[in-house]
Amino acid sequence: MVIQGTITQIVPDGGYQGSNGYIYTFQMTIQSQQGTHTGQIGSKTQTYPIAIGQLINVEMTNTQHGPRFKKFNPQYGQPQGSQPAQGQPQAAGGQNTPQPTDNRQDEIRWAQALNLANLQYCHDKIDEPAIAAKQEEFYRILTTRQFPTTMSHNSNVYDDTSPQTDTTSYDEEYSV
Repeated sequence: MVIQGTITQIVPDGGYQGSNGYIYTFQMTIQSQQGTHTGQIGSKTQTYPIAIGQLINVEMTNTQHGPRFKKFNPQYGQPQGSQPAQGQPQAAGGQNTPQPTDNRQDEIRWAQALNLANLQYCHDKIDEPAIAAKQEEFYRILTTRQFPTTMSHNSNVYDDTSPQTDTTSYDEEYSV
């Protein structure tokens, strides 16, 4: 069952050594339109990365050890075998975000677009609310192969508005 709600409580609950490193576990309580739900959720960080009072999307499954939550990002579609939560918001600006689940290449392009958008955010080129829109823009560029006409050599991201400032050739800069 998919749950979208607000975190009302997070209590550390031990952890375990997983195949990808140590996983810290927490008992989390979420208040949603369907009611209050409590279950266990894992994280690679010692303190859970989402604070009390923040919105979270999880898939809840009942196991022999009790309810388990698995966080997911609705921007990438629903977890497999899940139905959308009631009143789930659309992407930024009300646009229909591309949901690349048809083939592996689209999923890779979508991940690359997110990486490029995050690079712009990390280098203070955009603010946090603009990440989703920038991701869609980069996804369109990667899908249509309509790349910007110029790219600043000293820039970490594509920038089709800045003039080419570095005239050093590849051979000059990278020769031994």
